[in-house]
Amino acid sequence: SHRKRRHETFQPTSGQNPASRDYEFSGTLTNGSRWGLTEVIFLVTVKDSADKQLSARRLAYRWEDSALQPLSSDDFSVPVPGLDSVPKFEWSIVEARGYPPGRIP
Repeated sequence: SHRKRRHETFQPTSGQNPASRDYEFSGTLTNGSRWGLTEVIFLVTVKDSADKQLSARRLAYRWEDSALQPLSSDDFSVPVPGLDSVPKFEWSIVEARGYPPGRIP
């Protein structure tokens, strides 16, 4: 894969009421392609400790003022409301949007 991931976390939103059930999916994304990325769609699957799927969601992260440039890394954070808990999770990139080499948006 051209897009590498590392240091991903799934944590309760800080400063919120613990009963609110809001979480935040965050990490660092590395763009190993020649394209500038403007949006990434993640599929995040939450599982219980026995690997039973509890929830699966598509989450979008957009670079509003710029793009994730080729061969660079950037931190991302996506709010995920309405979860009871997150014992385990898996994620993947299911879609990416951007612009080809040599084109400035």
